[in-house]
Amino acid sequence: MLQIALDQGEDRDARVRAATFLTELSRDPSVKESIENTVFAIGLPDNGQLEEIEAFFSSEGCIPDVVQNLIMLHEQIISVRKAWEEIPDDVFQGNANRCRAERAAILLGSFRDLVIAIKEPEKASIAIANCYFNLKNQANSREIIRRWTERFVDRKTLKKAKKTHDKREEALDDRVKDDVYSYRPVHSVILSVDTQKSAIVQQLERGNHVRARAFAEQLVKWQLGNGKPVFAAKSLCSLAQEARRLGNPILQLEWVERAIQIAPEDAWAHGQAGDVYFSQYRFNDADREYKAAISWGSVRRGKNGIAKVLAATGVLGRGPKPK
Repeated sequence: MLQIALDQGEDRDARVRAATFLTELSRDPSVKESIENTVFAIGLPDNGQLEEIEAFFSSEGCIPDVVQNLIMLHEQIISVRKAWEEIPDDVFQGNANRCRAERAAILLGSFRDLVIAIKEPEKASIAIANCYFNLKNQANSREIIRRWTERFVDRKTLKKAKKTHDKREEALDDRVKDDVYSYRPVHSVILSVDTQKSAIVQQLERGNHVRARAFAEQLVKWQLGNGKPVFAAKSLCSLAQEARRLGNPILQLEWVERAIQIAPEDAWAHGQAGDVYFSQYRFNDADREYKAAISWGSVRRGKNGIAKVLAATGVLGRGPKPK
């Protein structure tokens, strides 16, 4: 809807209808935040388009809040995007890690938080603390955040943000221990993995995503300390399927990628990853994971997945090129 509303090449009535529908959608704060998480990471290509958009919606009297915020914060959006792009690839320890970190920063709202923090400096330390939390599972995350934010904040604010993040992590660890140990002794009496996974799913169903993530990490650590990595990977893949069922693509992707990291030789994990990427239209990534599944022994699963990718991308069925 947003793309239609902003597209100068679209019919006027279509743009107005899209803007009206977008306004209705944005009444739900979670929907509005999700849209802004993406839009604030990209912005608009040039000021000329910005002026046209502002003039069009002003004349129609139907400017959605998302578009209004996009216009108002355009300069800050460009600054945050430019700062991200100027971070060298070696800081991310590879282009694949860079792409993974950017997806997390967009989906979890780190771009949006920093954009707002530039406009409202009193929110800077909390915004950066959120970045530390959102990107903590990414390679070299602290250096990434330092490079990304150094032009926007001073060292004092950055130091304050680190302390806020560290205190939040300590408090979260304490809450998780209290929640788990108060009604079931995880380490003194070994419970079934299924029981622990059920507790994680329960947190997902309640919308407690932070707690679900923390519980899952605790389960993984326990399984890694008491068995083979492949079992932890299978638990994560199972939880990723539950996250998908409950409409949480962020955790679904996070858990399946963690499974691959834990057990890179597990064919089943690669096959699951291929399915996740395919469902999110990331066909190149899906193809890579299906091929990895084949290489580690899941031949039928991998070949079926590759066939799906070829069909979806229009390659399958073209036949040989005429000579």
